Amino acid sequence: MTALLLSISTANAERTEPLEVTQNHTHQHLYPSLLGGVVEYFPLRSLAELAGMRTDRVAVNVEDTTYQGYQAIKVVVQDTHKAVDNPLDPELRRQEIAAGACDGCPFFNIGTRPFHNGTIEVDVASGPLESFGFIGIFFRVKLNENNPKNSQYEGFYLRPKFSAADEPLRSFTAQYFSKPDYPWYRLREEARGKYESYADVEPGAWTKIRIEVFGEMARFYVNNNPEPVLVVEDLKNGADSMGTIGLYTEPDINAYFKNLKITHAP
Repeated sequence: MTALLLSISTANAERTEPLEVTQNHTHQHLYPSLLGGVVEYFPLRSLAELAGMRTDRVAVNVEDTTYQGYQAIKVVVQDTHKAVDNPLDPELRRQEIAAGACDGCPFFNIGTRPFHNGTIEVDVASGPLESFGFIGIFFRVKLNENNPKNSQYEGFYLRPKFSAADEPLRSFTAQYFSKPDYPWYRLREEARGKYESYADVEPGAWTKIRIEVFGEMARFYVNNNPEPVLVVEDLKNGADSMGTIGLYTEPDINAYFKNLKITHAP
């Protein structure tokens, strides 16, 4: 192991901390090196950490909490948000949108440095256990100032409940989608199995997720597994897109987040 010192940027201070980089990974990463990159680290123990930064609550409420003994922030979709995401019925989803549901838009936007290439890591958990448990990360967010629900972004998320289910639900545990033009149901209809996959996730438990991004390619990792659960080679908003980071969930779910780290490729 080699310990490297990188600049860590937080909402309130700049400091240096050791970052361990493992040599000779079994899986080759998307970029040759993150040496010289800037790291933004947000423990997310409380919203006070984000004081002085721009944040946007897009159809969500956000509060401090403790979950399974860890301080975290909780993101819950507002009661006025209409959506019932049925991962088995694309036609039903289209009917919901036509009736006024917002398509994949509830998220908590954090005004990070503009993210283009690099890695995003965060610990997530969701409940109650009977829910689908949708929880994930938006990246390269371009916020629509006039109508934030119509913002542009790429996203990966988990449906933890499906991890132990039978097929076809089992294969829908991990999902990629992109706004404005590529919701999950379009991707499933046009390329079934290409943008979603199985992932080993325990519902309700803390889960570490990691996203590697370079150009038009992204890889989605779960729980320190050296192999990605999902690889996307054609990010729909293009190789040059960049923007902030969003924390995503869906209605009737308590979504918990802690230890957000964003490493910007140099």
